[in-house]
Amino acid sequence: MNIDDYEPVAVRLERWLNQCGAREVTGRVITELLYRTDDVAVFKCELYEDDVLVAVGHAEDYRSGRGPTSTNWFEVAETSAVGRALANAGLAGSNPDRRPSREEMTKAVAGSRRPQEPRNEPIRTVAPDNSGRRSQPTEKMAGFYRKLCQERGCDVDPAALEDFDVCRSEIDRLKAGSPA
Repeated sequence: MNIDDYEPVAVRLERWLNQCGAREVTGRVITELLYRTDDVAVFKCELYEDDVLVAVGHAEDYRSGRGPTSTNWFEVAETSAVGRALANAGLAGSNPDRRPSREEMTKAVAGSRRPQEPRNEPIRTVAPDNSGRRSQPTEKMAGFYRKLCQERGCDVDPAALEDFDVCRSEIDRLKAGSPA
């Protein structure tokens, strides 16, 4: 395996953003931390063209004793999620058989391994209060919800600004064009 045969996430991301610009759509990358311990991080990445979700990618990484995951394992997990979403959007590089990004292949070559002890707990959204559940939407999510309400000419539901799950379902409803 030649690591140079694999395209870096930054190259894929730049190509996608240029494609969006050429089609006069706004490309947005939204990452979300789904799970974190002292040694494990799981990220989700969503790619939007304007308000249309075009791809999702997930990545998990572990802190290791060497290579990029010894110091930047958290960032590597987030970047890998972006790379997976871009691959799912059809930006897998010039060779479709080379779907993993260079960053993913670097981790594989470096020998990034799972911890010896299996993790039996479910992946969950991490809340600021460590309850395992995000209680309120992020500022970005609440802002997007307000924007959708304004565009659709409907009132903002205060409950959606207080509860993550309510906000998520209201955004989905508004994006689908469902009436209030």
